[in-house]
Amino acid sequence: MEVQKIELVVGDIKGNREIAYALLTAIQPYFVNQNVIEEEGKLTIESLLTDEYYSWDKLTTMIEEEKLRHLINVGQLFNSLKDSIYTYELSP
Repeated sequence: MEVQKIELVVGDIKGNREIAYALLTAIQPYFVNQNVIEEEGKLTIESLLTDEYYSWDKLTTMIEEEKLRHLINVGQLFNSLKDSIYTYELSP
């Protein structure tokens, strides 16, 4: 088990922050659960990685169709995403 922490500047969150925060904190079977802490203009995202999740290295070796399947999973999380435009980056 491993805890991964990422820090972002709040200003780097573009578009609808409410949707972005909802995506970051959503509990879904396909994604790692995360805790988001906002303080002093920055976001700290903590993820608990357990053995049931595969590594980023495995994702980078997948074919494009498998990577796109992950994006489709994101789109199925919230109805409000159906009619919105958002960008994504598959990165660790």
